[in-house]
Amino acid sequence: MSNGFVPRLMDDRLLSLLVDPTSKTALELDVSVDVPEDVQLLGIKAGSYDVQRLVYYHFAKLFWNPALSLDENVHVNFDWYRPTFAHRQTEAQLRAWCDEAGLEIMHLDRDPSGFTVRATRH
Repeated sequence: MSNGFVPRLMDDRLLSLLVDPTSKTALELDVSVDVPEDVQLLGIKAGSYDVQRLVYYHFAKLFWNPALSLDENVHVNFDWYRPTFAHRQTEAQLRAWCDEAGLEIMHLDRDPSGFTVRATRH
C-alpha cells in the first residue's frame, strides 16, 4: 500500500458518491481508476478499473442498472445483503447439477461476483 492508492480511493467525496443509495453518480461517472500495482491486502490486481466495478468487486456490492427503477435497484442491493439463502458454488458443482438435470451448458462465465450459466435441455 506504499503507492497511496487506497487513501486516494477513500477520499470522502468519492465515497459519498458511491454509497448514497439515491445516487446513480458512481455509474454515471464512467471513469476508470488506474491501480499501478497489486494491492494484496484487498485482493486487487494492478490494472485499469471502472470506478463502479472496482467498488462492486472489492469493497461493497453497490449495484445500479439504469434500465431499472430506483426501487428495483434498491431491491437488488437489499437482496444481495439480506438473502434468505446465500451460498457459493464451485464450477464443478454447477456442471454436475446441469448434467444431473439433463442440461447442456451453452455458456458458463465466472467473474468476481460468481458464475453465470445458460443451459438448454438435451
